[in-house]
Amino acid sequence: MSIFAGIFSRDGPSSIDDAACEDLSRAVSRDARDQLVTFRDRSVFLAKVDIGAFGAEGTHFGADGSCSMLTGAPLLRNESPEPNREHDLRSIHSSLAKGDTDILRRVRGSFALAYYSPRSPTLILATDKVGLRTVYFWETRHYVFFATALRILEACSHVPKKMDLRGVTEIAVFGYPLGDRTAYSDIRAFRAGEFVQFRSNGTERCQYWRWDEVATGVASEEELLRETHERFTTAVKARLAGDTVTRSALTGGMDSRSVVGMLRHLDVLVHTFTFMPPASQEQVFASTIAHSLGTFHTAIEEARQDRWVSLSKKTWEESKARLRWPPERPMILWGGDGGSLLLGHIYLDRDLVDLLRGGKTDAAIDKYLRRYCDTLASRLLKREIYARLKDIAVMGVREELADLRTADPLQAFYLFLILNDQRRHLTGHFENVDVNRWELQAPFFDSDLMTSIISGPRGLYLYHQFYHKWWALFPAVLTSVPWQTYRGHLPCPLPVPDSLDSQWGRKRSAGVNAQSTGSIRKRSADWRVIAKEAKSERLSRARVMAMDSAFTRALIRKPYFAVATWVYKTGLRNYGYVFDQAQTYYEYWLKCHGKLASEEWTTTSAT
Repeated sequence: MSIFAGIFSRDGPSSIDDAACEDLSRAVSRDARDQLVTFRDRSVFLAKVDIGAFGAEGTHFGADGSCSMLTGAPLLRNESPEPNREHDLRSIHSSLAKGDTDILRRVRGSFALAYYSPRSPTLILATDKVGLRTVYFWETRHYVFFATALRILEACSHVPKKMDLRGVTEIAVFGYPLGDRTAYSDIRAFRAGEFVQFRSNGTERCQYWRWDEVATGVASEEELLRETHERFTTAVKARLAGDTVTRSALTGGMDSRSVVGMLRHLDVLVHTFTFMPPASQEQVFASTIAHSLGTFHTAIEEARQDRWVSLSKKTWEESKARLRWPPERPMILWGGDGGSLLLGHIYLDRDLVDLLRGGKTDAAIDKYLRRYCDTLASRLLKREIYARLKDIAVMGVREELADLRTADPLQAFYLFLILNDQRRHLTGHFENVDVNRWELQAPFFDSDLMTSIISGPRGLYLYHQFYHKWWALFPAVLTSVPWQTYRGHLPCPLPVPDSLDSQWGRKRSAGVNAQSTGSIRKRSADWRVIAKEAKSERLSRARVMAMDSAFTRALIRKPYFAVATWVYKTGLRNYGYVFDQAQTYYEYWLKCHGKLASEEWTTTSAT
């Protein structure tokens, strides 16, 4: 686990202020146990925290006064027989010192890198091929401030924050900003497969890897199944690095089961855990397959899924096997993140696919936004502001699709999802690695595995059909227990008990035998408590926002907000989404102290 941040000066010797270095250093970690590693010379200040999850610090100092800092694990191909983070960093450092950036194309892991050379002087920042572990930066003619967690730049008083209404609106609609945008007008995020060179005379942004340049292969389905299985096996082995005991999350779906199943196939002892609502498919299927796979499983029946960090710590502490069979690297945690989109092609439902294949891209964008994203509340914002923002989501998707160099609309939309939804999928985790205290292993983000899948014809993968066939290459135990599926995708071929809640909603008690009524009653009570807590929290936040006159004068239509609050409180209509969107704007309003960027964009291209 690691985080780095720094300052690069374009103005030469002694131009980096001590106060700026201290300001940045204080924000890197919020854990008093962490020891800060720093590097400073006339043009750069680098600060890094690494608690040793990988067994190596991820810092390299060159004899010429150069320095490299690393988060994650690059996993260079064709290097050492056993993946070695320290060796990978030295190899990348050496290549960049020679001006060779092609070495980044041989990386298959998830990482972020900072390389500094005193010659010229030059700072190079890079992220992995997916951009999973991104870098954020703010630059002026004199300085560049950068960090692998946006919260660090948010906390740095030397970095001015102005609210980008477009970026915040995208967060309200999609859950994340598109492209390289953030919620702040002058802070940018790295794109997938990007490196940036900063020098005294300017900035050069380059993409060393583009997923739309992956050539379509001619392999048969059978060959693709075998190749995907081989690459997934290699992806797990590379991240395993010889461990014989490890930890993994386990749900009732296919993704985490694939990971745990492969780990067990490789004779690794696995501590698994789940915390899902009681009497749910997630909870029951996870516990059952854990028993079949022979893992050390800990389950907590928990309906509140917004407490992921505290619950994962609780399940680990309650594990009866953790002291007898301790993992070699206790800060490593495995997960199936990314599998449902990469292999299962979620979001690409039949209606969307038909529209894209028919060349009706605009209609496909509209359907995607209506079905899978939040609609911007039309009466929440001031009229003039809403008029400028109402088509932002459509415009953003169009811009992302236009940037892709492929003539196939279906492939383009799939890549749009990979480069936005998939890329931002674990942002929250990496923002808080200093609090979470673990390093996530996500083999579905392995770039060699992704290349194999992206090179295949999209039609093979739709609706989880390829995924189901792929599972036939695993040991039979993997399919011996039902798994949770998505609406409109291939159903689980095994019988699923009607009494279990699915991810799509709770089952009604009709038709359930008398022995289940106690469970049904408990489950209903749990959901009522959740709904009551969520409503209370929203109303509490609404009162705070309504009392902030500067916020309501600038952005919100206060009369409508007051009526919506009353209607929601009385239960006449569920306006929860209105308060959630208002809270998104208010969160960044506070962080920017009410400063809005002067917008230069319009929405005319979206109409």
